[in-house]
Amino acid sequence: MTYFNLLRVNQWLKNLLLFAPIFLANDFNLNDFKNLIIIFFSFSFACSSVYIFNDLIDINDDKLHPTKKKRPIASGKISKKESKIVGTFLILISLIILIFNKNYQLLYFYFFYIFSNYLYTLYLKKKFLVDIMFLVSFYIVRILIGSNVTDNSVSYWLLICSVFFFGSLAFLKRGNDVLKYSNISNFKRSYSITDFNFLRNFFIIFGSLCIITFIFYINSDDSVIIYDNFRILYLIPLILIIFFILLLKQLNRRKILDDPTMHIVKDKSILLLLFIILIIYFLAL
Repeated sequence: MTYFNLLRVNQWLKNLLLFAPIFLANDFNLNDFKNLIIIFFSFSFACSSVYIFNDLIDINDDKLHPTKKKRPIASGKISKKESKIVGTFLILISLIILIFNKNYQLLYFYFFYIFSNYLYTLYLKKKFLVDIMFLVSFYIVRILIGSNVTDNSVSYWLLICSVFFFGSLAFLKRGNDVLKYSNISNFKRSYSITDFNFLRNFFIIFGSLCIITFIFYINSDDSVIIYDNFRILYLIPLILIIFFILLLKQLNRRKILDDPTMHIVKDKSILLLLFIILIIYFLAL
């Protein structure tokens, strides 16, 4: 279990975004699906190596953090040397899988993700708003990798909608951070508790823009081609309104977990909303 925590295997859930292009294009090709599974594990290993690097750099700060101090490296359950060996092994395995699968074009995406994460950890996460831009890019690169593997292009409206959706989660994350941890001595962010209203307001703005752009997607030619009953998709914006209101309520009550993505998959009411969206998707097909 300690090594599972070191690799943050629970964070691999984010890599399910690799399957979004084939899922949204309604183009379930068995060969593409097999390739996606291979790339899923390859990219997940790369992500885990990045998490280990992040924990090694932030070890002193994590030791003083109320929740991060329980991480394997910060708590001393796994040594720095051992962590470096595991991280190096993971990135090598990730690249070997990629090369053996002959997905050479994905090297550019991997390089961007790994290099930008290193920059983020060392420098950019302390820059006002720049950190949020990079947090969003880490999600979008996953969608682009999935699109590249399956040759399924993602609708521009859906891509823009994704930027606003993950942007709202990034503002939610920072707002939650300042609300819960800005009073601790080693809180090294470019935000303070005085920025909470700003962060919360932009969470609302980006959430609203996400809903608006999704409505544009429903009315696009792509939607008409893919879905036989595309009009039922108009129910999804209503579900998204409830989704963002729930998150806003939980933010104000300090009930959001440190990682909003993990919060979403652990909250029963939000999971129910996502399940309803999934049902609407299949009905639209």
